[in-house]
Amino acid sequence: MRKFICLLIITIFCSCDPDYCGIYIVKNNTSKNLKLHLKNDTIELNKTYLLQNEKCSLGGISPLDLSEYDSIYVTDINNVILITYKPNTFHDEDLNCTEKNIYNYSCWFNKKVSKYNYENTFEITNEDLE
Repeated sequence: MRKFICLLIITIFCSCDPDYCGIYIVKNNTSKNLKLHLKNDTIELNKTYLLQNEKCSLGGISPLDLSEYDSIYVTDINNVILITYKPNTFHDEDLNCTEKNIYNYSCWFNKKVSKYNYENTFEITNEDLE
């Protein structure tokens, strides 16, 4: 009986899916100082902004949920709107990121930083501002 209980405990601990964790970063790769506007929040986007701290889930990386924002826009330091991102009902179908959109997870760069941790980065470049 004791061997059965030990075997059961070992099986339970070995069969669990590990937690996968990811952080979400918006990176300014332009020569300008930018601001990122999310609903009522305005973020100075000098070079890098951690949009969402470590988010973990069992068995896979949790996608970033931007559904609470009806639009996300980028401005210069004078609040001139340079880019407006809006959710598109078809953005999940654009697997090649043909239209760059922060709502489209295919437009994010995913990098494995350790066995169960990932860094997801959305880059804003000079080309995006043209």
